[in-house]
Amino acid sequence: MSTDALVKWRTLPEPATMVVLSNVPFLQPIPKQLREKVQSLVKNGRAEDFEKKARYFRPGPILLPSQAISAALQCGLVSDVLWVIPSRIPIADFDLNRLGDRLVESGILTAEERELLTKRKHMILSPLRGHQLMMTTIMDLSLTEKFHENLIVHFDLSYFQALYKNEVKTPIYDLLESTLKQLVKALPKPSMTTLSYSTEEEGMVEMNLRFLGKDIQASLNAEGLSAARRRLRETRKKALYLATFMINDKALDRLKKTVLDFPDDPALLYDLYRFERSAKEGDTALKTLARAVELDPGFGYEYLSLARDAETAGRPDKAIEMLQKAKLIFPDNHYIDLETAAAWKRAGHAAGALAIYRDLQTKTWSEVYYPDMPTRLKNLISQVSETPRKPPGERNPTTKGLSK
Repeated sequence: MSTDALVKWRTLPEPATMVVLSNVPFLQPIPKQLREKVQSLVKNGRAEDFEKKARYFRPGPILLPSQAISAALQCGLVSDVLWVIPSRIPIADFDLNRLGDRLVESGILTAEERELLTKRKHMILSPLRGHQLMMTTIMDLSLTEKFHENLIVHFDLSYFQALYKNEVKTPIYDLLESTLKQLVKALPKPSMTTLSYSTEEEGMVEMNLRFLGKDIQASLNAEGLSAARRRLRETRKKALYLATFMINDKALDRLKKTVLDFPDDPALLYDLYRFERSAKEGDTALKTLARAVELDPGFGYEYLSLARDAETAGRPDKAIEMLQKAKLIFPDNHYIDLETAAAWKRAGHAAGALAIYRDLQTKTWSEVYYPDMPTRLKNLISQVSETPRKPPGERNPTTKGLSK
C-alpha cells in the first residue's frame, strides 16, 4: 500500500522532494473534515493503525492509498512532487489541455491551478496546493540535470503495468533495467527509496507482476544482484516468453525444476500455480497457491479472482470456498464480506448472507466514504429475508478443491 510508505517517509529529518513512478500520483485530495485526523495518523500512527485506518474496504478509513502523497504534503514530509508518468510519448508532445482536464477531473488540480500548467524543457509544471507539481517521463528525466537535493523515490508497480504489453513487445526485465538505469542517471543518490505493489485492494496491477517488487529491491541493492537471483530472473524471462506463444508445457516444466532450487520464493510459486492451472492441474495449483500465500499474503487476493471464475462457471459453492480463504488472510476487508454474503444469497442460503450483513451492521461506517452503507445493509437484509429458502435436501456449499 502506498499509505504504508508514510511510516518511512516521516523518518527523514526535513521535507523531501517526492519522485513517484506510478500510473497515478497518489494526490487525490483529502476531505477537509478528515485532515486533522490524517495529520495525527501520519505523525503518530503505528503500522497497525495504518492497517485499519489507511486502507480501502475498511468501515472507517480516514486516509486512502490514492491520497498518500497528499497526506505527505499536508504533514510537511514532502516539499514538492515529481511525477514520472509511464508514457513513451515525450513531454514535448503532451497535450496540455487533455492532461489538465484529467488532473482536474481526478481532483488533483483545481481549475485555477490547471490554468497555470506550463511546459519547460523536459518538464510540465503546475502549482499544487502551495507546492510544485513537476511531471515528466523517464526518458525526459534522464535528459535533465541531475537532482542532488533531498529526494524520496517511490516506485509503484502500476508504473510498469501501464507500459508492459508482453515479452515480445516489451520484455519486462528489459523495461525494468532501462527504467532503473535512466533513473539512477538523473537521481544518483536519493535519501530514501520505497515501494508499493497496488496488486491488492487498489487492483491497479495484475497479480502476475507482483514479482517485480522483489526484483526492484534486489536491483537497487548496493551489492547488486546475486547469482541465484540472476538465475531466477532468467527462468522467469524464459517462462514468460514461452507463455506469450502459448508454449505452456515447456514453461511449466522449467518452473517445476526451478522451484526445487527456490522453494521459498512466493512469486515463483505463484508463476508455477498459474501454469499448473492452465494445464488443468487444479488441485495441485491450489496447493501451490497456498504455499505462495503463506510466504507472501499479498498473493491471497488471487482467491478473489478464483471466486469470480467460480461464479461465472455457475459454482457459488466454490466461490464461497475461495472467498472464505481470502477472508482468513484479510479479516478486516469488508468487500470480501459483501461478496461472500452475495454468494450465499445466490446459492439460496439466506442464513449465511444474513449473518454477514448483520455483523456488518455492527461496524461504525465512515460518514465520508460510506455514508449510505447502513441503509444499503438494511435493504440487503430485507431482500434476503424475502428470498425463498433453499428446498430441503439440496446440498450446501462444499469445501472441496477448485479443480477446474
